[in-house]
Amino acid sequence: AFIGTYMASENRTDDAIEWLKAASQRGNLIANLMLARAYWSKAQTVEGKEHDAFRDQMLDEYTHAIALGSDEAMFALGSIYLSGEFGDDNRLSGVALLEQASAINNVSASLLLAHMHYRGEQVERSLDRAETFFHAAAENGGRRSRLQYARFLFDPNNARTFNSDAYDWLSELAEDDDAEAMLMLGNLHAKGVGVDQNFRRAL
Repeated sequence: AFIGTYMASENRTDDAIEWLKAASQRGNLIANLMLARAYWSKAQTVEGKEHDAFRDQMLDEYTHAIALGSDEAMFALGSIYLSGEFGDDNRLSGVALLEQASAINNVSASLLLAHMHYRGEQVERSLDRAETFFHAAAENGGRRSRLQYARFLFDPNNARTFNSDAYDWLSELAEDDDAEAMLMLGNLHAKGVGVDQNFRRAL
């Protein structure tokens, strides 16, 4: 699996596939994921029946990885479904896979779902659902997802309450000298949003 992954990174896709196939036959989940990526990469370089054949092999590998509980495979295949590669009828399957991945703490899936619900893309627009997924991403992710959640709450157009979770996460980031987190905390204290107004603290 390691050799196959390395070869894939060197664009030696055909060699990578042979090594990864050998590993996947021994139940290696990483090999399934990398095989799916390799087949998808091959599909992008050809058209017609060849494209469809590589695409179907990619689908088989991701489906197998999903059966083994891989949230990464759920996110990857869900994103491909949403792209329309398998037709408009399968877009809803993409949303379902992203929700399944989010439910087992896949941060990328949670963030994508948050943005989809915020913008009303592929799903009905819902700020409540967007907040649910932004919060899930922030809870399980790092700096990027926590700042995105704070920005979402801070936007007056969203009519959200700035809660203690978001404040605590910003405070943790500020302790690590994160400039954007400090700026947000300063604005919160200056305006009295979610906290008592305190100009000294803001300064």
